[in-house]
Amino acid sequence: MSGVATGAQDLPFSCDLVMKGGFTSGVVYPTAIAELAEDHRLHNIGGSSAGAIAAVGAAAAEYGRQTGGGGFDEFRTIPGKLAEEHDGRTQLQRLFVPQDGTAPYFELFFDQREISGLALGTRLGKVAPTLFTRGAALPGPGWALFLAAALPVAAVVWAVVAFSAGTIAFALLALLVGLGAYVVLRSVDGIKVVGTDVQDGLAENRFGLVSGRTVRDDIGLTDWLHDVIDRLAGDVRPKGEEGQPLTYGHLARHDIGLVTLTTNLSQAASENFPFSDQTWAFHPADMEALFPEPVFRHLMERGEAATESSHRQVELEEHGLLKLPPADELPILLGARMSLSFPLVISAVPLWRLVPTRDADGDWTVEYQKVWLSDGGICSNIPVHLFDSPLPRRPTYGISLGSGAISLEGLDGDERIAAEQQNVWRPIRTGAGGGAPVGQITGPLGFLGEVLNTMQNWSDNSMTRALGVRDRICTIRLGEGEGGLNLDMSADTVRGLVPRGTAAGKNLAWMLRGEPPAGVDDDKTPALRAQWVRHRWTRLRSSALGLDQHLDDLETGWSSYEVVAQAGPEASAMTYPDLVSEVGTLGYLPYASDWTDTATGHLRRAVDSAIDVPFGDSSTKSPPPFRRLVLSARGEPETDVEG
Repeated sequence: MSGVATGAQDLPFSCDLVMKGGFTSGVVYPTAIAELAEDHRLHNIGGSSAGAIAAVGAAAAEYGRQTGGGGFDEFRTIPGKLAEEHDGRTQLQRLFVPQDGTAPYFELFFDQREISGLALGTRLGKVAPTLFTRGAALPGPGWALFLAAALPVAAVVWAVVAFSAGTIAFALLALLVGLGAYVVLRSVDGIKVVGTDVQDGLAENRFGLVSGRTVRDDIGLTDWLHDVIDRLAGDVRPKGEEGQPLTYGHLARHDIGLVTLTTNLSQAASENFPFSDQTWAFHPADMEALFPEPVFRHLMERGEAATESSHRQVELEEHGLLKLPPADELPILLGARMSLSFPLVISAVPLWRLVPTRDADGDWTVEYQKVWLSDGGICSNIPVHLFDSPLPRRPTYGISLGSGAISLEGLDGDERIAAEQQNVWRPIRTGAGGGAPVGQITGPLGFLGEVLNTMQNWSDNSMTRALGVRDRICTIRLGEGEGGLNLDMSADTVRGLVPRGTAAGKNLAWMLRGEPPAGVDDDKTPALRAQWVRHRWTRLRSSALGLDQHLDDLETGWSSYEVVAQAGPEASAMTYPDLVSEVGTLGYLPYASDWTDTATGHLRRAVDSAIDVPFGDSSTKSPPPFRRLVLSARGEPETDVEG
């Protein structure tokens, strides 16, 4: 294919796209997306953490393609620019620039991020001088010097009095022991000092070593991304909106959806961004510290307008807050920044939310409380469910990240891209990809590591291995020292990941293109050339079987006349049909006052009709097994609190 199309209307295919988080692993995404964009129109795009950055960039590029901005031609160049070196550091590494208050601990963190095996002594050798220096800098000789000197002084006195070779040797040994004790004790003091300083520095910097803002000559990640969005989207905005940052409203006018995930640590919940409710507010000082001036100015202007029209204006002003503008008016940069807040590395984002609370008298009220938003990958690192539906109109591609890449050193160009098909994987054939690999646990630390891994990823793993999902997710395998927390990847390593991204894009596009990418052995079977039709049939059959199983369970509860009687109101033993009929007499039921006889008739007929529909035989063991329906809201739940 010769190049990226200039108009979305001319493209033969369309898709949605979701990407996994992985910190610096995100450098593989631009070329994968640009490859898809050659003949795919991107509609809905989403991701977590580094995947959120890629999603925001892809949305801006799709907008730019349609309005005359840099588009995907510009997007494709990003990995190469990140590999450019200045003063011995790549541009990628320079984006993570700490603030002055956290700079002493930034390198310390990355030096110690992989303490293991033979490297332990080397790494401790790096950190020990820092700890001793900080401890020794404490005022006065302190208790450490007194205790460390007591034994050597006693030994020296003894050596002077006794004056023998043995006592002199013992005195020298005591001096060495005392010196060592002093170093150890002062290092312990240093640990305490550093621990306190790190906590204070992180708290002041919003719980991150890096805020994302520019420090002197080093452009920060957030400021860099703001510039990238402008280049991708171009400066063409609708009349009267010139100079504005690209917003969700601008995307919506071109039928481009963008959703990223953030983790609400204060309420222990995952949140989709932009938010669906109007309960949020912000403090101007936080936004000024975390976002570039054009974005901050836009938030202030829109926030002031939203506050003036809010019936809670007085309360907002008392707290020094502004109401968060509606979703359409929010810059898309917020979607990336809300999701990419890697815990304790990149600063979290504080907002305020209107929440129910008890006052001093025990009465319920609502008030604004501070809420901390962190990395979206804490709850879901690959939110492949974002744009899902039982019967999809277009594929939702997913790009995941894995390990175990093989080296292809020495290959270049198209030959390298073809060979990289060995480092990307998508389970296409029937039955492939359903099983989970078994991790090897060899010790207590490995055991605890797998506990944390399971806590974070079990939900994603279950979803991405599900029937009708796994065949549209391409996994890019990374090797040792590639991606993750490896900020210090060499320029060659960063550039070496570019063909792998292109290979992943070609592999995913194979679903609609029908022709396998170079490097894939094609046995000419129709199954591999009609993947989209096969995918739709699998989704139809598995969803029908899942619905049949759900309706079987519904029928069991609806038709049962043996409801277990519980202590409490007499109505607790009613069957479900009787409960529907008696709603009007049970005034304690929620929303009972709005219930009508007509609604009763509709509900009874609907359930009776639904349970009689033979969607399939979910009791059989024949493949494919039914896909159990997830009975939860997609997106964010509605709230009774009004902002």
